[in-house]
Amino acid sequence: MFKKIFFCLSFLIPSILHAQDISVLLFAAKPVKQVSIEPIVGQYKLFSDNKKIGKLKKGVPVLLTADSLIRISFIDKGRSKEYANIKFEYYLPFFKKLFHKKDTAQIICVSPTDTTIKARNYEGSLNASCSKQILKLVNTLPMDQYLPGVMEAEVGPSTLPECYKAQAIICRSYAYRNFSKHSKDACNLCDDVHCQAYKGMSVKNTNIKSAVIATSGMVAMGQDGKPINALFSANCGGQTANSEDVWSGKEDYLRSVADPHCIHTRQAKWEKTVPAKTWLELMKKNGLQFADTANIENFSSVITARQKDYKTIYGSMPYTKIRSGLGLRSAYFSIEAKNDAIKLSGYGYGHGVGLCQEGAMAMAKKGFTFEQIITFYFTGVSLQQFKN
Repeated sequence: MFKKIFFCLSFLIPSILHAQDISVLLFAAKPVKQVSIEPIVGQYKLFSDNKKIGKLKKGVPVLLTADSLIRISFIDKGRSKEYANIKFEYYLPFFKKLFHKKDTAQIICVSPTDTTIKARNYEGSLNASCSKQILKLVNTLPMDQYLPGVMEAEVGPSTLPECYKAQAIICRSYAYRNFSKHSKDACNLCDDVHCQAYKGMSVKNTNIKSAVIATSGMVAMGQDGKPINALFSANCGGQTANSEDVWSGKEDYLRSVADPHCIHTRQAKWEKTVPAKTWLELMKKNGLQFADTANIENFSSVITARQKDYKTIYGSMPYTKIRSGLGLRSAYFSIEAKNDAIKLSGYGYGHGVGLCQEGAMAMAKKGFTFEQIITFYFTGVSLQQFKN
């Protein structure tokens, strides 16, 4: 009897550990037509429509090409075949599964033949299909294996543990809040900044994975009892922005807060000078009305706090439109208009809503905990274990 129970548990426990899986659309910003796929660690079985079509081992790559169907070329065997879909599923040999061996890592390398895109290593399984001669690749893996890759892409490999913990929680919160964002693609999120940047597994700093494990399952919860849309930007310039001042939606937890922690950091300030002609063309394009003989100095504006709209005697327009129109680092800046040039003196880098990454790093250096960092930037939230 004991052997039977042990045998059943050997299959049950891994399924529990993988209960919180997430599926991510790969190469969303730059779709690929052909990739080479090779296991780096572990073995993989290949399936199409739930039927096994082969195995993959380390050192034996296959080539996937999108056409009307997916053509898979087994390079070592010199043959190819077409399928509507292919799944690369990690295969754990019987004895490792039975005795829960610790060396059960699974890593598969995806190398686009487009040399402008670097090869990436992924944990978990991989699903391939195609549409209009473009490969659609979806990586499915446990949430806590996905997050380190996101954090390395979004934060970088060098910061303090408390800052990594805070970032782990907000990235997890964002993922659960937006879990159906790519339902039309039969997955949860994509790997681009449209969702969260994800370039494969984290390899540069073990503190990233440690932070994810230390906060496993933890999310920032809003007063509505749901994980928050935990936004962040590189630097807020000394004051974060209200969500409705950047986008249309107002969120109670995305309130503007004064941030003294980031004002002396690398990306806290910036300057840019643009020709007066370029400035005036942008103003007219956005509905401001003035004569060609208008005094250029009337466009000057000094601000000491974030504002939604740039206001002049000729009309107004959102600062965000000026930012996008001129490719500026932020929508938080003063304007000095003189002669034939417009000098912009700005603060911060990014949209400024939610957590300020350089501010969070500075807080961690000052000894603040990850809980203090999160509650400083997100108004009225609480940290809780997420329940599916």
